[in-house]
Amino acid sequence: MKNFKKVLALVLTVAMVLSSMTFAFAQTVVQNQEKAEVLFDLGLFKGANPDKFEPRLENDMNRAEAVTMVIRLLGWDADATAEIPFKDKELSGDYAWAKPFIAKAYEEGITVGNSATEFGVVEKVTLQQYATFLLRALGYDINGENYAQAPEMAYEVGLLSLADVLAADKAAIRDQLVGVSYNALFASEKDSDVTLLEKLIADEKVTEDQVIKSGDADLIALLEEVTTGEDLEVVSVVADNLKEVVVTFNREISEIKNEDFEIRKLDTNGKAGSKVDTTATLSEDKQEVVVAVKADKKGLDNKARYQVTIKNVKDADGNQLAETKEEFAAFDASLPEVKDIKVTGPKSIEIEFTEPIKEKGEVKVKTGTSTLSISSAYKGYNTNKIQVELYSTFQDGKTYTVSVNKFEDFAGYPNAPVDLEINYVKDTTPPVATVEKAEAEYLVLNFDKPVKGLKEEQFYHTYTAYQSIGIYKDVEFKNAVTTSDSVNKVYVVFYDKDNKDSRPLPNGKVNFGIKGSDIKDNWGNKLGDYTVEITVNANQEAPKVTKLEVKGEKELKVTFNRLVKLDSKNVEILKEDGSKESGLYFTIDPDAKTSAKEFTITLSKSMAGKTIIVNIKDVEDQGLSKEKFELYSETITVTDKTAPKVNKVTAYENNDEYKLYVFFSEAVDGETALNVGNYYLANEETTTKLTKDVSFYTNDATVEIVLTEKEFNKINIETTKLFITGVKDIAGNEIADRYTQAIRGNNTNKPVINKVKATKTDLVEVEFDQVLTKVEKEAFTVNGKAAKGMEVVENDNKTTVKLTLETELSYDPQTDNAKLKIVDGSLIKNVFDVSADTVEETINDAIKPEIAKYTDDDNKDKEIIRRTKDNEIEITFTEAINGQTVSAMTFEVENATVTAAKAEAEGKKVILTISPKDGMAPAPRITQVHELKDMNNNSYKADKVLDSFDVRSEVAKEDAFKAVNSSKDAAEMKNALENNNLGLTLDYKDLADDKKEAVAGKVLANRPETGYENKEAIQAAFDAAVEAVKAE
Repeated sequence: MKNFKKVLALVLTVAMVLSSMTFAFAQTVVQNQEKAEVLFDLGLFKGANPDKFEPRLENDMNRAEAVTMVIRLLGWDADATAEIPFKDKELSGDYAWAKPFIAKAYEEGITVGNSATEFGVVEKVTLQQYATFLLRALGYDINGENYAQAPEMAYEVGLLSLADVLAADKAAIRDQLVGVSYNALFASEKDSDVTLLEKLIADEKVTEDQVIKSGDADLIALLEEVTTGEDLEVVSVVADNLKEVVVTFNREISEIKNEDFEIRKLDTNGKAGSKVDTTATLSEDKQEVVVAVKADKKGLDNKARYQVTIKNVKDADGNQLAETKEEFAAFDASLPEVKDIKVTGPKSIEIEFTEPIKEKGEVKVKTGTSTLSISSAYKGYNTNKIQVELYSTFQDGKTYTVSVNKFEDFAGYPNAPVDLEINYVKDTTPPVATVEKAEAEYLVLNFDKPVKGLKEEQFYHTYTAYQSIGIYKDVEFKNAVTTSDSVNKVYVVFYDKDNKDSRPLPNGKVNFGIKGSDIKDNWGNKLGDYTVEITVNANQEAPKVTKLEVKGEKELKVTFNRLVKLDSKNVEILKEDGSKESGLYFTIDPDAKTSAKEFTITLSKSMAGKTIIVNIKDVEDQGLSKEKFELYSETITVTDKTAPKVNKVTAYENNDEYKLYVFFSEAVDGETALNVGNYYLANEETTTKLTKDVSFYTNDATVEIVLTEKEFNKINIETTKLFITGVKDIAGNEIADRYTQAIRGNNTNKPVINKVKATKTDLVEVEFDQVLTKVEKEAFTVNGKAAKGMEVVENDNKTTVKLTLETELSYDPQTDNAKLKIVDGSLIKNVFDVSADTVEETINDAIKPEIAKYTDDDNKDKEIIRRTKDNEIEITFTEAINGQTVSAMTFEVENATVTAAKAEAEGKKVILTISPKDGMAPAPRITQVHELKDMNNNSYKADKVLDSFDVRSEVAKEDAFKAVNSSKDAAEMKNALENNNLGLTLDYKDLADDKKEAVAGKVLANRPETGYENKEAIQAAFDAAVEAVKAE
């Protein structure tokens, strides 16, 4: 307004200088012919002739004509029934037609007339008056006190030009008012971004097609901005109770799924914790989603901060919201209130609260002095609707008082006590069913009131024989509906791919029916038989990848246009040149058993800065058509997606110099990291913004902040933290908002070991908490022995020392209690020239398990994978494998089905039980599909197809030999000796059959304590036994 006054003052000065000249601000020349045509085409202006375009723009306009023009521009209907206080004689004569328009303007508050009884029908209208009508219609308060400022306000809103303002008190011609009316289409309502044109389109007073056909470039541009320029976005996230989070969007959205909304609690550093188990429901207006904590889960923590991640949400036109993370506070500070009490049957009521209820309260129902008996087994806890069953029956025509008290919400607040009256009238109308949605697999059915007696055989489509295979309360098909359940909404399932008798709903028009004679409401009113023609939308196109994203250095996200199952067999990740990346494997979430649209591919190692090729092939949708696409291939560069963190903050004092050193995890952007306004000192009582110089120290991952003495004295080592905001890394990733880090003093500034791990049997890695300026291998010993080599690596603004060992460790050094020791701390120094302490640390196991390899010359360096039986394959590893990570899905065997898998023999052997198929090779090839882990959680996944060895004959011989040495009696020994796999020459010298067991008995009796050494020893013992028995 101040700027306007300066401009206006200047113009008025010019006007005064020119006052002696023949000059008039009142317009007489027609300038808005084209704009009048546009308004006429849009139906917002009629001119002098309602049947054809006859604007007469050069004519004056009176107030009656002007207010009529405003009503039409706004798309309002004239009100012929409304009373007005104006007594102008013209309203009973030639201007009787204007009375409904003036009445509507008066009713809507855009005119108050010239006085309490006179409108001023034939008085010539001024631009100031016309602009006032429009300003009031747009929500601006124009009254007698600020009426003089109306032209200025109209100028700022965009209704009037500067020339119009100067002529605002002059009588206006129709042409001028057309120009103002046209300008009004671009003006927004007060405190809103919604323009008048948007509102007219939303109210269906103007169509988008009309705007386009008008040919007006500015209006078409505004239309494009309105319809396509505004991205779908989240307007707000509110949790004013502890069971529900309301997410509001800026426009209507389409169907959602529970997994589209993920809520996690934030810790004090802004780090997200475990996921809250929730469901998501779209409101009737389709602009709000209620994300509710599941009924069997505890509510959110009051006053705690949470983060909701929103993904896969689309508007009605299919425009998808970019994955969005919004923080919010769960804050319940209000009592639950009774919103409504509804009679749901002759012996039941439903109490609706403003929020979900956790604890049971008290309900009393009275009529006169009588109190009705009520069941205390209320239903509906964890929701906002409580069902109450009465032992007594309501009497038709009577009034009852319902008292509701002591129902607690999840913050522990009791409801505000209330007494409400209800008039009971027996419901004799049948329930009504409507189909909300229909897909090939199921449909959603709503009832206008609770009903009971539902069975799956009551629902059918096409023919009465095509019956439902299940009815459920939830879209996940987990909670089946029983005949005793009282429900308003059900999911009727017709198809399951594992049920050969199920019949899907066909695409297009189809009849759906209900045999409803046994379906009744709580009054006993029957639904009756019901049939309706519905439209089923079944997608028969092949699935496709809609997006492949890099979510992190080790994480990719692939999105399909509909539900598919994705297995590691469907995905291939290669280097830019098409070759395999050594040591790279991946896992997919959800796994191959689960249908989904989005999948997260987690890589075994960081690929930051590298370009990779991702191939996705042979993916089949989970619909009825089982369409699949052949190949999707995309070359992507894995960029840095990780926000910087702070390794530590150190306070420093020396000779009246006071400084803080912030050690970030990576190089940070100078513009943000060197902005002192991004750093605060904070404790439980105060927050202090730092004020002095900030610079990089030693590298661009370490920041030095100069402090005043007063700032330094605020540092209490126990409670004060450094609050950091707005700092970004080189890639533009911003540090977590409200990031805090404890401050360490001079006395704790020594280099400290973060972790020690063995990554190979001859390699130990030692990570320090900071960058070192000096480190020598003589500073360390491993199990008391010096290292033979050393490599120093800087990563994440920390130094890692890699020690090569002369004497190898076992594959599980952690269990063996292997130790690393700093024997000379003076050989290790940091940027402050401070030495490390002498310490000893346990070496953690980070050695990945591997398939063991043969060492003999014939099969040297080949994996020990043996087919030991027709239905068994044995894989030997270098160390014990956690049996919990092994399943029949872990490996696939060529031309065979893996029916079981287990780890045994101290966990070093994985045994696959297989069912061979036709064409299976004696030594089949094996593919590892899912990773497995050792006992210390180190993962392994083979990056190639594995060869096996057929050792069935050798194993059979070994087993036969073992049987001889394990036989417990003569009968067992006889069977063992006669096993063809043992390969003995069994010459019984014509002994009778009863003597043969005696031979076996002697072989058993003569068996050494340690067993027979070899087959030759067994043969010799057998031959001797035959001779002995024959001689008896």
